[in-house]
Amino acid sequence: MTGLYLSKEFGSFDIYYNSTYRRAKETMELMYPDVKEPHEDPRLDEADRGIWHTMTKEDIEKFMPWEIERRNKFGLWRYRPLGGENWGQVESRAHSFNGTLNRDYSGDRVLIVGHGNWFICYQRLIHHFSIKEAERRYHEAVLENASITVYEGVDIGGKSRLVLSKKYDNFVPWKGLL
Repeated sequence: MTGLYLSKEFGSFDIYYNSTYRRAKETMELMYPDVKEPHEDPRLDEADRGIWHTMTKEDIEKFMPWEIERRNKFGLWRYRPLGGENWGQVESRAHSFNGTLNRDYSGDRVLIVGHGNWFICYQRLIHHFSIKEAERRYHEAVLENASITVYEGVDIGGKSRLVLSKKYDNFVPWKGLL
């Protein structure tokens, strides 16, 4: 549904990017099957939650209670689970990716198939959200699965700037069809 909506509303794009995660690659393939080789970029990968990916919260509480204590001590943004990365590290990847977009694709229409936590970090960069606001967006699950967010480039005083299209701020096209 999302792919059909994107095709109808926006047509094709100049460049296609997806993370290296299988679900992102499959989503891109479903949405744009004619795109033979979209750019896979590990900077778009979801936050690596280390042990949180392989264990349930109950297992961690049972077998590694110190890890819960450590997370509470550092807070969501700074906490880096064993074998994983913290949100600041994800934001650094998003910042690097944004530099690539600005340098290589200024003025191009770019489609990114990515992940919610990564995108929260990206939006924090673009909108200058506080860490508190980014954490709120995470806890309240502001970004929905298969949602569309559109940024448009505008020229403001001779400088190019990305602005959020209000019509497509976390828009979920298939929701009305259920």
